[in-house]
Amino acid sequence: MDSTSRAGTPDQASIQAIRARISAQTRLVAVIPAAGRGQRSGLALPKQYHRLNGQSILAMSIRALAQLSEIAVIVVVLDPEDRHWHSSGAERELVDLQQVVTVAVGGPTRAASVVAGLQCIAQAAGHRQDLWAMVHDAARPAVGEASLRALWQRCQDLRDDLEGAILAMPLADTVKRVDPAAAAPMVAQTLDRKTLWSAQTPQVFRLGSLIAAYEQDPTATDEASAIERAGGRVHLVQGDASNIKLTTPGDIVLMEALMTHSQSSPEKSSAVGPAIAIGQGFDVHALTTGRPLVLGGVEIPFEKGLAGHSDADVLLHAITDAILGAAGLGDIGRHFPDTDPAYRGADSRMLLREAVAKVAAKGWQVAQIDATVIAQQPKIAPYAETMVRSIADCVGAAEGCINIKGKTTEHLGFTGRGEGIAAQAVAMLSRRTA
Repeated sequence: MDSTSRAGTPDQASIQAIRARISAQTRLVAVIPAAGRGQRSGLALPKQYHRLNGQSILAMSIRALAQLSEIAVIVVVLDPEDRHWHSSGAERELVDLQQVVTVAVGGPTRAASVVAGLQCIAQAAGHRQDLWAMVHDAARPAVGEASLRALWQRCQDLRDDLEGAILAMPLADTVKRVDPAAAAPMVAQTLDRKTLWSAQTPQVFRLGSLIAAYEQDPTATDEASAIERAGGRVHLVQGDASNIKLTTPGDIVLMEALMTHSQSSPEKSSAVGPAIAIGQGFDVHALTTGRPLVLGGVEIPFEKGLAGHSDADVLLHAITDAILGAAGLGDIGRHFPDTDPAYRGADSRMLLREAVAKVAAKGWQVAQIDATVIAQQPKIAPYAETMVRSIADCVGAAEGCINIKGKTTEHLGFTGRGEGIAAQAVAMLSRRTA
């Protein structure tokens, strides 16, 4: 791990340290703004240097981000007058992480620090246009690897330079908007929580686009709002409730309690097993006349439908198999046999919801699904977004965690001849939090 001088602008040593970690194959870099004073924390020193169970919050946040091995360099932006990085021992805690470089170029706001870090990377990388920049808060020490991987995977599917993705959580509480003119807090409106999500970090966007967006709106409070105001689109990837930002004394107490709980029962945590599980599914149905074509819970106008005991939704069957397989619960035939009259003509969305309930009983939740429909006709692309919404509703995941695509076989085989449709799916499950 390298650190830089305390000047307010990066010296050549820091630029060289960043450049040394970026290769022609690099696609992802990261910035952690750590120049804040943390005045709301009630601590005697900036909150990022407060220690939890012997570790500084900043070091924990950096190490959490470093779980994503695709990140070539993590640029930590410090206050030019920072003296805690060395004195607190944070630097020594991270000596094994060779991708970490500190730059003492932090500004008076979070946005200024982020931009300064991004510009250091841009200068070191020769202003490459293909780099993605992941920005993470210095006081979010509990982001999980599964969330990071789901976020990065979502970004790799994007093509527009003004598109990106962030971790977020749907709000569970009823939200009230107050009347700003009232002398005392008074409800002016109850907002529909179905449309409200709480933004987290990391947030990932194209390096050059993010710099330009911040330059256009230097008052933006996070990367997503800067990109939004620049006309871009921000995709949501459902994160984890434990990925909280430590801002107030209560947040720090909560994180200490979570850490104590997780460490107090090692035998229990080891019995739980891995934090993520992956399963794959496959299904095929013949095309026939006289039946509706249902794929991904969506009825598609077509001259033929799929033959089967249920509604024969080949896509949902493959996804159900993948989810059950990831949890070690066999396959769809074991739980919903085609010999059972109860499932004759059944809506496959119901079967999928039941499968999700079964894996939830085993402590799992759906983190991500990637599926492919293999058919010569009809074209899948016009219906993919509607399928995503349907599947996300069934499995309880954010739409950004679901990916559906269609492929032909160039008129080869039974799918190419229009005799049937096949589907394959991969599902990633993550451990449910308390």
